[in-house]
Amino acid sequence: MQETINGINEQIDSLYDDKRKRHEQFWKDKYEHKQQRFEIENIEWLERSRQRVQEQVERKQEADSERQELINNLQPFYSKHIEACDSLTAYCVNLKKKFGLLKESEDVAR
Repeated sequence: MQETINGINEQIDSLYDDKRKRHEQFWKDKYEHKQQRFEIENIEWLERSRQRVQEQVERKQEADSERQELINNLQPFYSKHIEACDSLTAYCVNLKKKFGLLKESEDVAR
């Protein structure tokens, strides 16, 4: 009878040991899972941030190219004004020479 009691007690002890090991393993696995989730969320956040920055860079490049295209389209308009200003300036200088309002040093500088 004592042997059966001792055998049952040993089985109970081994079952408690198994329960304790499984309990420890459960919490260890739960902690590892939490760590993995944290790393995954961190990687996902980094990926979203990278995409957001990349989109901002692309938008900036598009805006720069549109701005440059606008400048290139306006260039002939401004060049006509510049040519007109240059010709009017030359006309004014000729008038100054004609009426003696331009000194020699100014004539040489121009």
